[in-house]
Amino acid sequence: MDIAPCRRREACPHASAVFGVISLDRGAMWASLPTGICGAMWASLPTGGWGIIMTLPTRKWPRLNGWDYSKNGLYFLTICTEGKKCILSSISPQSPHSSLISLTATGEIVDTYIKTIQGIDKYVIMPNHVHMIIQKSNGKPISSDVRSFKTLTTKKLGYSIWQKYYYDHIIRDEHDYLIKWDYIDKNPGKWFEDEYFPMP
Repeated sequence: MDIAPCRRREACPHASAVFGVISLDRGAMWASLPTGICGAMWASLPTGGWGIIMTLPTRKWPRLNGWDYSKNGLYFLTICTEGKKCILSSISPQSPHSSLISLTATGEIVDTYIKTIQGIDKYVIMPNHVHMIIQKSNGKPISSDVRSFKTLTTKKLGYSIWQKYYYDHIIRDEHDYLIKWDYIDKNPGKWFEDEYFPMP
């Protein structure tokens, strides 16, 4: 089977293709091969024609290896909605430095259960994600707090709105803490520049 990498360096339509080989002529086969620049490889198929070979991206494990997440301390967490759907709130700019957050009915439920998290220190409910600082002191892993929060909101709503994974940052010192506190404070005002802002 002849293999040729895609050389496109800009946004490539191959990236939205179904993983595996997509036959452009006759037949198809599944494979996992080194990727080209855009993440795609062209391959000749034994059954005839050419197809695009896509390899599944390697997900970086979001937890720090070797860290005991039941250890008391401060943690900065980000939890996103499934598919980054904007179902929690809407944000309206009020001035160059401030914005108004209006919670949806779903966001109100999320707000209720965030407040039940032991050690919750500060949080903000954005349209499709939540940032929070938790001060751990109960000896349970942080994943237990996240799982409990997700379970409570899911039971109340009757369906899950959360993606499987969440992001955490271990706050090491006061300087780090103030940076994360300030980030939460200013996040609504920077929503339209946010990495989670949905692109049209």
